[in-house]
Amino acid sequence: EYGPDLEQLRPVSRSVARANLGIGDEFYVGIVARIDFLQKGHDIALDAIQRHGGLPENVRLLIVGDGPDTQRAKSFVKEHRLENCVTFLPYVANISSIYSAIDALLIPSRYEGVPIVMLQAMFFGLPVVAADVDGMKSILPSEWLFAPKSGDQLMAALKRVRNGVDPQLLVRNKHLVEETLNAAHFQERFGAFVEHLSVSRNAQS
Repeated sequence: EYGPDLEQLRPVSRSVARANLGIGDEFYVGIVARIDFLQKGHDIALDAIQRHGGLPENVRLLIVGDGPDTQRAKSFVKEHRLENCVTFLPYVANISSIYSAIDALLIPSRYEGVPIVMLQAMFFGLPVVAADVDGMKSILPSEWLFAPKSGDQLMAALKRVRNGVDPQLLVRNKHLVEETLNAAHFQERFGAFVEHLSVSRNAQS
C-alpha cells in the first residue's frame, strides 16, 4: 500500500489549467507516461485510433511526456493525419495542471505495477481507462478495463467512459487514495513495521 504524496497535488480550475496548456473544450483523455511502446503501449492506442478512423466526436487524446519512442509516435500521428485528435505535450513539473485539465486517464500498458499516475488520477476524481493487468486489474472497476493489447476493446471502454460513469465509483476511488494509497499512509505503516521488527529482535536477544 503505497501511493502519491498528496501534499504535492493541488487541483486548479479546469478552465485555467486548459488555458495554460493551450487546449480547448473537448473531452480530453490523457496518457501521462514515458513514451515507451514496449511497456506503456502508446502504439496500441494510436493504432486503435487509426484503425477506427479517429476518436468519437469531441474526444481528443493528450499524450503527456517524452521517451525513446516520442519521434515514432509523432511520425505515426503525422503519417495517418491524426493531428486533429491527438496532441502532444512535454512532461510538466506541475502535474496537477494536467489532471485538472483532462476528463479521463488512459493506461494502455502491456505491464505495470501499481501506476502512480492511476492513483493520482483517482485522487483528482477522474475515471481511468486501462488494460486489464496488474495493479489496474486489482483496483479499477471492470467497466473501465479492456483486454491487454486489444485496440477494439480499448475504444469500446473509452466510449463507455465518455458516455458517463457512476459518480460513486469516482468518490470511492478518491477516498481509497486519501485514506490508504498515499505516501503518508505508507510511511506510517512502514515505520510501524520497522518498530515491530526492532521490538521482536530485542525480545529474542
